[in-house]
Amino acid sequence: MSKLNNKLEDYVSRLCQNINDMDKAIHAFLPETDRRKRLLKDAKVLEEQDINNLSLFDLTAGVKDIFYVDGLPTRAGSKLPPEEFHGKQAAIVTKLKEAGALILGKTVTTEFAYWEPNETVNPINHEYSPGGSSSGSAAAVAAGICDIGIGTQTIGSTLRPASYCGIAGFKCSYGRINPDGMINFAPSLDTVGLLTKNVENLIRVAKVVMKNWEDKKSKLKRTFGIPVGNYLEQANSDVLKMFEKTVESLKKNGYNIKQIPLFDNITKFNEDIRTLASYEMAKVHEEWYPKYKGLYRPKTKAFIEKGLLVNKKTYLQMLEEQKTLRNFIEEQMKQNNIDFWISPAASSYAPKMDAFSTGNPLMNIPWTFAGLPSLSIPIKQSGKLPLGLQIVGGYGKDEMVLFEGMNIEKVIN
Repeated sequence: MSKLNNKLEDYVSRLCQNINDMDKAIHAFLPETDRRKRLLKDAKVLEEQDINNLSLFDLTAGVKDIFYVDGLPTRAGSKLPPEEFHGKQAAIVTKLKEAGALILGKTVTTEFAYWEPNETVNPINHEYSPGGSSSGSAAAVAAGICDIGIGTQTIGSTLRPASYCGIAGFKCSYGRINPDGMINFAPSLDTVGLLTKNVENLIRVAKVVMKNWEDKKSKLKRTFGIPVGNYLEQANSDVLKMFEKTVESLKKNGYNIKQIPLFDNITKFNEDIRTLASYEMAKVHEEWYPKYKGLYRPKTKAFIEKGLLVNKKTYLQMLEEQKTLRNFIEEQMKQNNIDFWISPAASSYAPKMDAFSTGNPLMNIPWTFAGLPSLSIPIKQSGKLPLGLQIVGGYGKDEMVLFEGMNIEKVIN
């Protein structure tokens, strides 16, 4: 957007041409009538402002199609009538616009942010999945169509796509970025996610959209904990080998790393988060589902049906389990004197598209359930699909996670 002043129309035309040319293959963006006209109007509004006060002036964004954006329909990856979905523009979209970012359009999501695959493919290799449910946002950033991808994470829907697509992805502490203005999956878990090419850009965006941001930089080498045991053993052997190489690289660069047994009852957490999410999803859809049951895809339908069988007492127990888990994780951090947890960001490399799967969120589940800030950094590899390193911090320690992530990004790449 640095050329807006003199060649505004040319700039917008190039953006639209870029989408037309590149998105034919990956299907990250939803079609839009008169996209060029809308972008030109928005760009002219920005051009008339003092760009020194617009910290995101030169960045473009794709927004996951569960967020409301003024002037654009919301479909949430579903076949339901878009007229059913309406609301005030999402708080994060407003923040981005106020900071000068140009919203290129809506990005493809899985149906209602659940696990039913969509048409988006992985830009690194089109035979593979980009992950879900923030698939379009991740693919658009990885392909270089936009600078910022806005997603969400209810279980693993930001960090897994980031890992599969070889970009940086961040899920803030629960509630740290205002989630207002979206179609919820499960409100007690739903968290706004950010996707960019690198952690430096994540920080640039986080400063704008995150509540009470503080620059908490540190030159100290932090101590990491590896949660060994049943949790880590869920990852495939090839993923664990790459993770071990990355850990050795960190050790060589002066990082202190401890192995700490954690989550012996990981199977219970894996089921508990799904119980909680299914109950809340059924509540979110209690008006739409009876009316449009035949339009829901099989996996989404089955999950809602599961939620209808969960009783209120069990649901309240799951909410208590959330609090207990967060306290337990943070107490383990204190007892073992560690600053962050590290693990693979996904339990496997991206599955093939013909597997009809968006992958497995096993590596993300306990941290998301506990509402902790989590970051995926791409691990540089040659001749292979991407993989991410996951870094998790204590609740509200988002800045520490991001700044430390920027340091580690330089070390491992």
